[in-house]
Amino acid sequence: MRTESTLTQERLAERAGVSVETIRKLEQNERTSARMSTLNRLATALGVPTTALMGSAAQAQAMREPNAEPLGLVDVRRALTPVSGLDGRSVVGDPETGPPTAADVRRSILTANTIYHANDYAAALGLIPGLLDEARALVGFSDGDERSTAHALASRAHQLAGRLLIQLRRLDLAHVALASALDHARRSGDQMVGAAAVAPMCWLLLRQARFAEAEALAVRTADQVEPRLSTASPAELAAWGFLLMKGASAAVRDARHADARDMLDLAAAGAHRLGDRPSPDADITGVAQWRVRRGLTHHP
Repeated sequence: MRTESTLTQERLAERAGVSVETIRKLEQNERTSARMSTLNRLATALGVPTTALMGSAAQAQAMREPNAEPLGLVDVRRALTPVSGLDGRSVVGDPETGPPTAADVRRSILTANTIYHANDYAAALGLIPGLLDEARALVGFSDGDERSTAHALASRAHQLAGRLLIQLRRLDLAHVALASALDHARRSGDQMVGAAAVAPMCWLLLRQARFAEAEALAVRTADQVEPRLSTASPAELAAWGFLLMKGASAAVRDARHADARDMLDLAAAGAHRLGDRPSPDADITGVAQWRVRRGLTHHP
């Protein structure tokens, strides 16, 4: 695409605000993924969609084609389970210089989340490795209060990876992603981020027929984040109600319908209080709000 546009590497680097070295390594396949913010800048400079910079491996994996796994998941595995030496340093260096910003990572999560909810799993799979690398770099470069924010963003990046991998039926790899999401959430100290990370873990446990564990995790977390209905924010109500719905789903599958109904009644109280108030966090809790309202109106 760069050659077709007649741009030199130096000119593209100037337009995109990235290093020439990064462009060189990507073009020569010395690095098979890049930070999502870098891909966004390169795509903008080239006048193409970000997804145009993705290869065919992710498409093959999303379509579950024969022999797709070695191609489609190798970068996801690398990003989820990086290899470090005795000195604790990754054996695969980051070719990009300078730390990403929290705004970069937040924008990258929103972009990937939008693509995921548009059911374009191939494009999302192609973006996930760079997103996880970017989030990890932010945590590594942050300290003090900024590190809590970095951990919260890293949790959301891993949540998205986990949800996508569940959709692709890669459940063991999804467990790795969601365990990391929970760990980052704990380190962030943000209960709402933690609740958001628990919900897809419950979904994963349901897919694995681990009904008792899914219910216990959902109910315990719902108890921990239970809001005061009179003063709760939309995000708090949505997170609490979504967890109760996950717990109810597990109870139904375990043939305990009365317990499921009790949880749905509690979620209904939260949904009634929630009404149509918008969530300030549209990438995560806005989806939960919609699911709580829709789920409760569709239950028998």
